[in-house]
Parts: sequence; C-alpha cells; structure tokens
Amino acid sequence: MNAEFHVHLSEAIDLDATLLSGQAFTWKRHNSSYEGLLAGIPATISPVPNNPGELLVKTVSHEGVSPQAVANYFDDGTNYSELRNELRSLDPFCDRAIEYSPGLRLLRQDPWETLVCFILSSCNNVPRITGIVHRLTQLSSRHFPSPEDIVRAGESKLRQAGAGFRAPYLIEAAKMVLDGTVDLAGLRSLPTDEAVKVLMTLPGVGRKVASCVALYGLHKCDAFPIDVWIKKVLQQAYFGGREVELPKLEQFARKHFGSKAGYAQNWLYNWARRSRLADISSATRSRME
Repeated sequence: MNAEFHVHLSEAIDLDATLLSGQAFTWKRHNSSYEGLLAGIPATISPVPNNPGELLVKTVSHEGVSPQAVANYFDDGTNYSELRNELRSLDPFCDRAIEYSPGLRLLRQDPWETLVCFILSSCNNVPRITGIVHRLTQLSSRHFPSPEDIVRAGESKLRQAGAGFRAPYLIEAAKMVLDGTVDLAGLRSLPTDEAVKVLMTLPGVGRKVASCVALYGLHKCDAFPIDVWIKKVLQQAYFGGREVELPKLEQFARKHFGSKAGYAQNWLYNWARRSRLADISSATRSRME
C-alpha cells in the first residue's frame, strides 16, 4: 500500500548536500525530488515550496516509515542552530564550511545499509556506488538487501550488480552478521574506538570504512573518518599544506573538534568536495594575509 505524508522539520534542510554528498549512496535526484530508500523501502522526498523544513514523502509501504522516522533519519532531534554556532566559533575553516551549506544534516542511517554501502565505496565514486546499490535492491523486491539476501544471491549475482572484487567481502560480512560474530545493533553501546575495532574485523573494512559506519550508521558523533578529501582539508587548513601522517590527523581532529567531530567532518567534507578545495585555498590565503 502506497503512503504519502508531510514531515515538518525544525528548520530548513539542504537536501542536495545531505542526500548526495557522500554520506549515503541510496539517493538520486530527479528534478526537484529525491528518489531513494527510507528504512530500506523505496521512497521519494520532495521539498514543499515556500515552506522551509517541510517535506512531502511518498513511499510504497507504511511499514517502518512514518513522519517521526523520517525526522529521526534527518537527525531532527539535534539543535542545529546551537551546533553550527559551536563549530563556527572553533576556527575560520569550520565557519566557511558551515556557511557554504548551513542546511546540511548528519543522517541517522541503518548500520547494515551503511556497512554495505561503504564496503562498496572502496576504490569507487559516488555515482557508481549509488548505481550498484540500486541494482542490489533488485535482489530483494526493490528493498535494500538483507544479510540473508546477500548470502542467497551469491558472488555471481553480486558481481553482475557491479560489486566486483567487493562481492566476497559482502557475503562474508553478511555471514558474520547473521551468525552473531558482529552484532551491529550492539555496537551502539560501545565506545567509538571499540566499535571501530570490531567493525575492522569484517572483510573489506579498514579504518576509514569502519569510521564511516560508526558515524553514519551508529551515530557515533565523535567519529572522524579520514579519506583523501578530508586529509587534504586538514593538511591545507590546519597544517600549512604539509604532509601529515594519519594518526596525527586523527589525534588533531579528536582534540580540536571534540564530541562534535563527526558533524565537523561532514561539513568540511561537503565543502571540500563540492568546491574542489578552491574555497579552502582562498580561506587559507585570507587567514595568512
């Protein structure tokens, strides 16, 4: 049964930055609407004209999708006005990153969905990952594939969907989730470092992927994933462009951004990727003048 309802968020949201900037890989823009998955179920989200913060949601099922669930998915319980002020006061780079896209939200995603998507992110790009994910939904009648669906599909079908060398990783990860070797829901109660270590026992999951799952799938807001873009941002903005080893960057991020590190990472990553680092170079020059 199809469902259609309105969601009223506490403030305006930048759907482009939030859904298409690399923290999720289940969404595509179609004109002014966004087609993707909510609670693993196909859905369309459209901004309501002249009503900032109001969204029109259409899904193929009432199951697991409600106005409150959508608001939670968009992290509407967080006071973003207060959060922006806190982070903008840290330094001019955070300030510029947030100014670039103040309506960016940190999504609260399903940990299994997030794990699959970020295993697929290895040596990949956002459009291609999104395409693979949408093909994988066909393994489960247009829903996001469960661990059982992944195992049942087998390596051949996963490769046909575009998973490539990551197909065996997905299958083994699904088996480890199914037999309880890794309890994804249980990781929410662990400190971030411990949760990351457990995630790294899964095949195809290194520190960056584990940190992404911790941040986007477990909502560990002190997690700070460092990929090529974030490394360039940190080195260029905070270390004068010098090459800095990963442990030192992680230590800096944890100390500088504190418990809100994940939010800062999200804004800095979006700023860097969408401006192709040009704005960061400009901000760095301005600070030195």
